[in-house]
Amino acid sequence: NLSIFASTPITYNLNLTAQLKAASTDTLRDLYGIYKNNTGFKKLFFVPQVSYTLFDKLTIVTTGELPLYQFVNGTQLTSKLFLTGGIIYKFSVKRNRLLKMPESKTDG
Repeated sequence: NLSIFASTPITYNLNLTAQLKAASTDTLRDLYGIYKNNTGFKKLFFVPQVSYTLFDKLTIVTTGELPLYQFVNGTQLTSKLFLTGGIIYKFSVKRNRLLKMPESKTDG
């Protein structure tokens, strides 16, 4: 698999990302070394992503996967469009509470 991407902020809250993703696999073999029909593929996708930050801790993300090229061996399912959306919430933890170590006392 190989991916190349570029990302740029449009505004303070809006970010765009573009990715080219290539994937391939050979025909698969079973446990006895026999090639399985309808396995193996070569695919190239364009993957755009838009993210919008509402607050410092809350971001809404949507991404798509558009096939530019798909070659499959035999009969396999392929996609015409794949869309995903999500919400990202960043939790904050005070570091001084987590990293605070008890002091060790040594007699000298």
